[in-house]
Amino acid sequence: MLETAGEAVHDGAVFGGAGGGLAGQGQPVTVVTICREPPDVVRRFAAWHRHLGAETVCILFDDPDDPVISEMERFGWLRAIRCDAGFWAALGLAGDAPFALRQVAALTHAYRSVRSGWVAVLDADEAFHFGGRGFAEVLAEVPAQVRGVRVRTAEYMVAGPARPESVGRHLALEDGFAVAMRDVPGQGAVADA
Repeated sequence: MLETAGEAVHDGAVFGGAGGGLAGQGQPVTVVTICREPPDVVRRFAAWHRHLGAETVCILFDDPDDPVISEMERFGWLRAIRCDAGFWAALGLAGDAPFALRQVAALTHAYRSVRSGWVAVLDADEAFHFGGRGFAEVLAEVPAQVRGVRVRTAEYMVAGPARPESVGRHLALEDGFAVAMRDVPGQGAVADA
């Protein structure tokens, strides 16, 4: 579910228009994260968001020696940034500063480096899921004057091949995944997207 972003939020991914202009239909999408995750999580994050139509995926690696960086650097659509001592010093921080401070500084740096279009910020162990639609289709629904949106979170549980009998009252099958649902007055159980 997309909502207009009126202020900074901490429970859900945030899309914002970059470059000073109003973002709208047909604008490029850059997905940004900072991570220290296993290689398979990083690969899945990058591939999935590229599949959804991200023009650029920007991954700031909290571990500058992460072995998956060299693999990621070969993709022209992926910006792999090593968060080494020089990177943190350029942002006015020490590499051992609390992660929350480093996270905000790194994500702000990445956001400011995008010149136009939408910027989507989320954790590397999270993924957008829009019910079979990509970024272009979802963002086409956003009025041109809206400068930012928030995507409310929903928990997905990968349970191998999903079986209807394994789906409880607040779960539904979607694309082979069990999707957590929530009750919405007047609508019943719906998935956040």
